[in-house]
Parts: sequence; structure tokens; C-alpha cells
Amino acid sequence: MKKIFFIFLFVGTMSYAQFDNTNPPKNRTEVKFNLFSVSLGALDFEFERTLTKHSSVGMSFRQAFKSGQQSEIAAFYRHYFGNKYASGFFVEGFGMYNSTYEYQFTTSTGGGFLNSDIYEYGSDFALGVGIGYKYVSKKGLILQTHLGAGRNIINGYEPNGEYFVGKAGVSIGWSF
Repeated sequence: MKKIFFIFLFVGTMSYAQFDNTNPPKNRTEVKFNLFSVSLGALDFEFERTLTKHSSVGMSFRQAFKSGQQSEIAAFYRHYFGNKYASGFFVEGFGMYNSTYEYQFTTSTGGGFLNSDIYEYGSDFALGVGIGYKYVSKKGLILQTHLGAGRNIINGYEPNGEYFVGKAGVSIGWSF
């Protein structure tokens, strides 16, 4: 009878430990919204999937609405150094497809000059690195800040191309 009692006690303890917050489920999915980009006139969403306690992969999507700002799609890999599951200080490597446009409108001043619209469009692919910090609450609320820089590798050498791109964010999100 004692053996059966201890077996049930052991099984009950182990099954409870699997649902405890210290052992969160693996392959957690996270969705985040970048508040910093909104203040600059763009929408920025990030999707992240944890692989292990110390690593994750994801994608970020940014759509700019002002002339001269970049729209981008970036894929990243992050390595976490915290003791909690996929949280704390991290470093990341990313690849980013970015595009930008400049819009200029000229009005006529009389004397036969016509109105003209000038669009300049450019796109490139960049590789870069970044750092950041992510806090995940027990209920799944995520607060994250990150900063990164990369080098355009296709058109960055052209006269109107940009050599470097940046990533920055103060994000809030949810883990499920």
C-alpha cells in the first residue's frame, strides 16, 4: 500500500511540475507590437517562436507611412542569457529586406511651369546584429526593448543608396 501511495505521489508531483511557471511549455509563440515605431509614423509587428530555453527565431514587419522612412521585413535569431525561459538579455543576428521612397511635389510658379511629382524608390538587403532585453510575466505579458544595426550589401555602394540600416524598439506583446 505504501508503494502505491508513493507512486501516486511521485506521478502527481511530476505532472504538477510540468504545468508550473518555472517550466513553461516549449515552443512558445509570441506576438509583439512596437510602440516606438508608432511615434515615428510606422506600424511594426514582431512574431517570435522559442526553440529552447536560450534561443528563438522570428520575423518582424514594419510599414512606414511617411516619405523617407524605411519599410522592412526582417528574420532574426536570438540567443538569451537569462535564467528564465527565453527572457532577459539577448543578442540577435538578422537579415533584413528594406525599401524606402522619397516623394517630392513641386507646384508651378507660373510662366508655363507644370506641376511635377518626383518619386525615388530603393530597396536593399542587409545583414546585422542587435542587443536587447525582454521581460515575460507569469501571465504571458511581454515588455521588450532592442537596438540593432546592419549593413546593406546590394545597393549600399550606389550614390543614392544607404550604407547602414537600424532597428530599434520598445515593444509590448503577449505569449501563448
